[in-house]
Amino acid sequence: MDDWKKFVLFGIVAAAIIGVSIYMYLRRQKIKKNGVTATAVVTRIDEKESFDSDSGTTVTYEYYVTYYSESGENVEARLENPPRRTNVGDRLTIKYLPEKPYLVVAVKEENGHV
Repeated sequence: MDDWKKFVLFGIVAAAIIGVSIYMYLRRQKIKKNGVTATAVVTRIDEKESFDSDSGTTVTYEYYVTYYSESGENVEARLENPPRRTNVGDRLTIKYLPEKPYLVVAVKEENGHV
């Protein structure tokens, strides 16, 4: 592949990553500002393993919580920003948007913990 094609491809990939990052940040901010507060329980932590020939094996974790929405619905959702050292069974204060109850973020409590 020509050098200029690699450069263009790199630029497109970088722009996509930056765009997704900005979108996710703005979504979290919207939920924190306009969301409904609830108490959630961490119900599971999924471990995902991926392999890259350059960096080797990478392990990431997806955290899921269950909570009751304003309407009384029991909702399981993926936690966007899990606090450090979160374990199954932990109770967290979260916020969610009623129109998208499956998108939740942890919020800081008075003691400063997320």
